[in-house]
Amino acid sequence: MFQMCLEFSRVVGKSLRQEFYEALDRYRPIQAHGNLQGKEGPHRASGVTEVRCLILRGLSVVVGDDPSTFLKACFLVMASKTSPTPCVQEGNSKSCRYQVQSILGEGTFGKVAKCTRMDDSKTVAIKMVKKRNDQAEKANAEVVILEKLKSLNADKCDIVQWYQVFNNNGYICLEFELLDKSLFDFMKERFFRPLFLSEIRPIIKQLANALEHLKSIRLIHADLKLENVMLVNHIQQPYRVKVIDFGLACEVSKAKVCSYIQSRPYRSPEIILGLPFTEAIDMWSLGCIAAALYIGTLLYPGNSSYDVMRCSQQLLSVHQSISVRNLSCSSRAKPPVSHFTWYKESTDGPMNVSEGHLYSFRATYGEVY
Repeated sequence: MFQMCLEFSRVVGKSLRQEFYEALDRYRPIQAHGNLQGKEGPHRASGVTEVRCLILRGLSVVVGDDPSTFLKACFLVMASKTSPTPCVQEGNSKSCRYQVQSILGEGTFGKVAKCTRMDDSKTVAIKMVKKRNDQAEKANAEVVILEKLKSLNADKCDIVQWYQVFNNNGYICLEFELLDKSLFDFMKERFFRPLFLSEIRPIIKQLANALEHLKSIRLIHADLKLENVMLVNHIQQPYRVKVIDFGLACEVSKAKVCSYIQSRPYRSPEIILGLPFTEAIDMWSLGCIAAALYIGTLLYPGNSSYDVMRCSQQLLSVHQSISVRNLSCSSRAKPPVSHFTWYKESTDGPMNVSEGHLYSFRATYGEVY
């Protein structure tokens, strides 16, 4: 913490730096420094606590009560890659500094931050994973997968470019190229209006290309969904996408039956039923993504695997009638779009999915505009 504060004081400028040191002087208990210099002693722990408190109070004087400013100060990263942690690879011994611009997202694993790499002013995305037992194991497993992905050309294979890994302040940090936005955020901005087929085709083609290359090195992504497909730069390169997040990825030879993988709406029948699986489960997820882009909603909604299987079974049961309806269309006519909505059998309103209820499927048709 003290090293972080010193690093902060070096970059805030002369006037703020002076104010920072004055704040420390105002709140510094002299005995704390005396306790810190001693190797042992009953007052050493309390002295360390007081030093930590004064540092935080000094920071609060400098940055004020603005949480975003305080967050940027606290996450000013000084990444020393000399740590003996297993996930740090050889050759990463030089130090880099990163200045956090914003937090792009966060979850149970940690945070993803938009950062500027100070040595070359390049903007990157850093995924910061907490060093807890379960999360650290997953992060190290992801590093193993990312190392294997280095054998592929990230741009040609439509997967995110990974640069390096380092440790900082209790976090395992993975540095990636900065991308634009996820397909989920893109659809959300459009209020989930369906895309045209001419817009969906290049997206699906790129995702299929990514899965083909993953298959060539015997890898399963295992978490393909709208949130894990990123637009590279939608203004300059419309519908150019890349696959991200290999936190659940595994080798085909190490695939374990009954693994808890894939998000529920994109989960394949093999995973739901606890059957042996291969990289083919990613193709199921790809089909769910294509359908979601085409109809503007999830193909298999539900709050449980039971609901997903019921929706899947009922959808497949009406597949034949939909195919017959399509065959009756003129070859020059615009193809019908199926707008899927799930209803409770006892009501006429959209379903409120819950366990144990029966649902019927209705398909309505309309033209693609």
